[in-house]
Amino acid sequence: MIEEIPKLLKQRLDPVGFALDQLHDKWAKTVSALHEGAASAEQMAQAQQLYKLELEETTARTASASQGLKDFLEGMKIGPSSPYSLRQQEEAATAALRPFLDKINAGEGIDQEKYQATAQTFLDIERQLYGSTGKFFEAQDLVMAATSKAIAKIDSAVPIRTAVDPFVEQTAANTGQANEILSQMNERLAQLGVQLNRLAPAGTGGGGGFIGGGNGFSAVRGR
Repeated sequence: MIEEIPKLLKQRLDPVGFALDQLHDKWAKTVSALHEGAASAEQMAQAQQLYKLELEETTARTASASQGLKDFLEGMKIGPSSPYSLRQQEEAATAALRPFLDKINAGEGIDQEKYQATAQTFLDIERQLYGSTGKFFEAQDLVMAATSKAIAKIDSAVPIRTAVDPFVEQTAANTGQANEILSQMNERLAQLGVQLNRLAPAGTGGGGGFIGGGNGFSAVRGR
C-alpha cells in the first residue's frame, strides 16, 4: 500500500505521465517476451507499429482532460470571436493544419474528425481573405489532394489475413486429404503388385488373378 501511494499521486498530478509509465511497463514486458520467444523481424515490426499506435492513443486520451481549455484558447486565435486579423488567423490555421498534412504525406494515420474540423477552419479563413479567387482555390486544391491521399491510404490497406469462405476452405482441405489418401493407396497397391510378381511361379506371367502388363497388376488411378 505504501508503494502504491507515489503511483496514485502521480496519476492525480500527472495523468499523462502516469499513463505513459503504465504503457512503458507493459511494452517492456512484451519486448522481453518477443526476444525470449525468438520473434521474427516481421513480428517485431508489427509489435513496434502497435506500440506507436497505443502511444498516440494514450497521449490523446489523457490529454483530453484539458481539451475544453485548448478549444477555448484556439477559439481566441481563430474564428469569429478572435481579436486577431484574418492574416494572423491564417497563420494560426495553417500551423494547425500542417501536422495533419505531414502525417498524410508520410502515409500515417490521422484523427479524421479533428482533421476535417481543422481543414474546414483553414478554408473558411481563406474564403474570407480571398473570396472566389485563384488563391482560395489553391488552398482548396491542397486540402482536396491531401484528403484524397488519406482516403487512398485507408482503402488500399492490406489486411493481415485475407478473408476466405470457411466452406470453400474446408472443401479444399477435404479434397487435399482425399487426394493424399488415394495417392497412398496407389503406392501401396503398386508395392503389393511387385511382391506378388516375385512370388509367382516362373512362366505364369506373374500375379495370378491380377490383370496388367509387366507386373500382372493394374493400380488404381485417381480421377
